[in-house]
Amino acid sequence: MKQISHNSEPSIIGVNNGVYQLEFLKKNLKKNKNYSEINHFLLGYNTDYSVEEEQAFVSNLKIEFLKGSFLKNAKKTDIVVFTPHLNGYHFVISQKFLDCLNEIGVSKDEYHIRKIEVDNVAFNYYLFFVPMIPVTEIIFPKSALFPEEDALLDNIDKRYTSFKNYQDYKKYEESHLFNRWAKITLEKKYQNRDIINLQLEPDLFFSDRLINKLKLHKITSLVVKDSPILCFE
Repeated sequence: MKQISHNSEPSIIGVNNGVYQLEFLKKNLKKNKNYSEINHFLLGYNTDYSVEEEQAFVSNLKIEFLKGSFLKNAKKTDIVVFTPHLNGYHFVISQKFLDCLNEIGVSKDEYHIRKIEVDNVAFNYYLFFVPMIPVTEIIFPKSALFPEEDALLDNIDKRYTSFKNYQDYKKYEESHLFNRWAKITLEKKYQNRDIINLQLEPDLFFSDRLINKLKLHKITSLVVKDSPILCFE
């Protein structure tokens, strides 16, 4: 299993902002009768709920009007980055991407999609939601991070730190803001998943079989990373 991301190169995504290709205009979202709920749970930042509670609200939220517009010159890739940030949704995927998930039988428990309306496209696009595994699920004594400033050093020269538990990690994080995880260990109950979304990592993890399927079908804007390593015990 490896971490994946999206490509930010203008030659791939067609725009040079390096951030997004598609925009959901607020005026379209405001057409929904329940816009106040959408604004609170989808667009807002909530500290009153647990990760599980907030994600349940987001995945069950009714959205009747959901229209996105590609920026001028943006390429219609299979993985599309959008603005504004919508809680729980990493990116927009194409029908071709979704077909890959279906062909290898990725469990519907591992992701949720919302079809979106997009002008001038020949195929369907969907918002892609993956349930998040809370940071408390990490086996901290078997995981390790290093300071961001060590990123360019050889692995043997990096200053690795592990933790006794979540509380130990939180205490460290308060005084060490910029770090990268080298190894993250989860319980074996997660081992057979094809898609994993960790609370402390911005990008998703895909299984080798899913990555191979996406590569076979030449899914555009897919980037596969070498680190961090994801382990199960």
